[in-house]
Amino acid sequence: MTKFNNTAVFTAALAGMVALSAPLAASAAQVQRGPADRAPAANERHVTPSRNAPTVSRPQQAPAARPVVRPAPTPSHRPAARLQTGTYRVTTTVNVRERASTQSRRVGQVRAGRTVQVDRVSGNWLHIRNQGWISAQYAVRR
Repeated sequence: MTKFNNTAVFTAALAGMVALSAPLAASAAQVQRGPADRAPAANERHVTPSRNAPTVSRPQQAPAARPVVRPAPTPSHRPAARLQTGTYRVTTTVNVRERASTQSRRVGQVRAGRTVQVDRVSGNWLHIRNQGWISAQYAVRR
């Protein structure tokens, strides 16, 4: 019966295991280090290792840009119709002024719904016969 030196056998076996495990350890390090070292290209899939099975996920794409739809601009006021002399209906109770200006002295009032006879026009002001001036924005032509 041949006697073996237990220490020599153990050392040889250990050296063989280390030699066999070195390539495996290197490839495992490459797999773990690979995706973290560089960002995946847009068309590559990223594999996330897990305990049970790998999960495959596609790179996320930016959502499609929605076109911005803006409403058509609306004028802040209606265009002034060509003002003329004649009969007008007052749409809201309005102050009657001495002159065609809001800074002018108030000489009276015309209630909403009343009709008035306009004998002169100045800018956006209507002159009511024998009374004074009112703003044209509060009257409509009949």
